[in-house]
Amino acid sequence: SIAPTVFYLNNIAPTVFYLNNIAPTVFYLNYIAPTVFYLNNIAPTVFYLNYIAPTVFYLNNIAPTVFYLNNIAPTVFYLNNI
Repeated sequence: SIAPTVFYLNNIAPTVFYLNNIAPTVFYLNYIAPTVFYLNNIAPTVFYLNYIAPTVFYLNNIAPTVFYLNNIAPTVFYLNNI
């Protein structure tokens, strides 16, 4: 990965995997054990398990795919996505 920037606030045991990403910026707020998989920054697949009010910011992503399981009031912001 090249210059990934990840901000975690009030997280417990976050697990993030970046593969061939260029300057990804992800903001997590009030997450518990998040697991995120990014592949080539193109059509990323993100799995969220047992999240409460997740807030995720994606910058310069192409065709992002997000799966939410057992979430409460998820909020997702996409910027410059195709």
